[in-house]
Amino acid sequence: MALTGATTGGVILMLQAGAAQSDAFEYAVGRTSGTLALERAADPGPGPFTDPVAVDLALDPLLLPLVPLNGAAIVSPHHRNSAADALAAGTFGHRLVALERAGTPLTVAAIDAAARDTIAMAAVLEGVVDADGDDLDDDGRFTLTSLDGSSVCVSLPVPRRLAMAQGIQLDSGVPASGYSWTSEGPCGSAGVRVGSDVLVGTTPGVYGASRSGEVCDVAALRSQLEEDARVAEAWAMALGVEPAAAGGYIDGLTPVVVLRDTAVMDHLLITGRIVPRSAVLERGTAVLVDPKGVPRVRCVSGSPLRTAAPIPSGVVVEGAVWDGFSLSQLQTLPAALQPTGQFVLVDVETGLALHRASGINGSLARLAGPLYPADLG
Repeated sequence: MALTGATTGGVILMLQAGAAQSDAFEYAVGRTSGTLALERAADPGPGPFTDPVAVDLALDPLLLPLVPLNGAAIVSPHHRNSAADALAAGTFGHRLVALERAGTPLTVAAIDAAARDTIAMAAVLEGVVDADGDDLDDDGRFTLTSLDGSSVCVSLPVPRRLAMAQGIQLDSGVPASGYSWTSEGPCGSAGVRVGSDVLVGTTPGVYGASRSGEVCDVAALRSQLEEDARVAEAWAMALGVEPAAAGGYIDGLTPVVVLRDTAVMDHLLITGRIVPRSAVLERGTAVLVDPKGVPRVRCVSGSPLRTAAPIPSGVVVEGAVWDGFSLSQLQTLPAALQPTGQFVLVDVETGLALHRASGINGSLARLAGPLYPADLG
């Protein structure tokens, strides 16, 4: 790899597979064009790295399921693991979510009953106040304090609009259940944040999968890269991976489906050039994520993905807008602080929780359906 000079907004890297100059790829690093390309779940796009290795799940992206009604999948996004945090994450939180999903008003009496049934004497609730006589808590939040003294500020499920039945894509930034809590202490204490701004790539429920099998053919991806050393080198270098280590890197990735329109930095491979571009993956897109939950490969094109660059104001959207698309609703999941050994995913057919070990360990997993045809787009 040789640095050949600077260009506007970045540099050009030469990826040499052999001595001949004609065997080199150019890679524009750090360029921003002011455009945001829309990439549909089934469209490989203009410059794929490989033939499709994504499975055709015949999904309707507008009908992807919500986060599962499963107590094991409602866990603290903060992972502080205090006693109060665990109570908020457990059956108490699940009960409130279930009541709200069923259309039951979360009155003061309903909150008190849920607490009696699920946490009994393990904690006390403070700040559940109905001063205006409408049977609802006045400010929509209360403090849950455990017997060991730890406390969290719970925000009640909030009114929300699932625009065009967009699954977990919400207007407000709170979780799809509407239920969230902060671990910094009681309501009103310094540093308390309302809502959920701490979702990361390993938070349970942020990605989907299929119970019937994997959503990407990882073995096919490896095979295609092994057949073309030049493409494999370009693919690896775009991800910052040594080409010799690419096989092991792929084995550490996990096939998932994005449940929200997700901003990424994608890459095209066009006439000897690796072209990065800011892009949005349509919800329902199959990707491979690393152990920290960051999308690294778009399976329908085999293209490497990196973390999205900040989207500038006035960005031009390039491509046909799909139903329910909103520039203000784009998801960018940051990497978790620590890698996970198991992802908690949403079954894209049933909405139930799926537990999947991180990585594929080099084995050919059963696929959830046929691959997309190679002649799409």
